[in-house]
Amino acid sequence: MIILLEEVKFIKNQINSDSKVLDICCGHGRHTIELSKLGVNIIGIDNSSEAIKLAKKKAVESNLNPNIFQEVDVFQFNTTGQFDCIILECNTLGLFAKKDVDLLIKMKSMLKDNGKIILDVLNKNFFTSHYQKQHWFTKDNDLVLNQYDYNDNKTAINVKEIRIIDNIRNDYNCTLNLYTLDDLKIY
Repeated sequence: MIILLEEVKFIKNQINSDSKVLDICCGHGRHTIELSKLGVNIIGIDNSSEAIKLAKKKAVESNLNPNIFQEVDVFQFNTTGQFDCIILECNTLGLFAKKDVDLLIKMKSMLKDNGKIILDVLNKNFFTSHYQKQHWFTKDNDLVLNQYDYNDNKTAINVKEIRIIDNIRNDYNCTLNLYTLDDLKIY
């Protein structure tokens, strides 16, 4: 929760009080909810009906309007030049495989002139220099084991996440593209 609040504080410091913000791939809505509590005009979108259902439930529990969340695929979200800031958290950019570039282009089209994109991306240089095959940590009060394997050319990692929730094991698998700051500067 401490990291979440630090991220929210960082985002809040990057925007004006009247900024319109879009949280892409908002998941359960952690960032959207915390920013909305601070008075930020924000919309959270995700293509997962389960995630949006949970986000809306959490919004109601926080005395917020659940309609700040919309179930929609970002590539089908038809809006141009409407947002002052777009956030994409939790290494989500790297999950789109060959569509990462398309997503960056789509995000840029949704921004107003001089708008900002705030990305949370696993830095390739940092990851390779601090590589560990696996590590344990806690996330949202759950016990988590992440196991990593590089792809052949070390441009992506295969991630297996094992999360223990209420003594029940849940396994998640994904491939995450890795980027350096220079990789992202061209967009």
